Amino acid sequence: MFAALALLWEFGVRILRVKPYLLPPLSAVLESAWTHRFALLDHALTTAWEIILGYAASIIGGVLISVAIFLWPLANRTLYPLVVRSIHWWCCFRDCRRSPSRP
Repeated sequence: MFAALALLWEFGVRILRVKPYLLPPLSAVLESAWTHRFALLDHALTTAWEIILGYAASIIGGVLISVAIFLWPLANRTLYPLVVRSIHWWCCFRDCRRSPSRP
């Protein structure tokens, strides 16, 4: 399947004379990726590191907010409604394309 798509891409671009700046042939893409493989690896590692740091920051922030809500009544009164509302908003946003289930 992937080989058929690769052949379709390679020969379709050449037969239809698509300009290379719009859609380069697969061979040019692979050649460029091989030529710049060390730069691509460096950027991929940077992106992976940023993902890990962002995930760790979200875990630490979530734990700190939950501890604050648990320990301090003022934080409970101010932060808890915001957390509940954001969860409600996310669930509504995620489920907006689903049809409601009917019994």
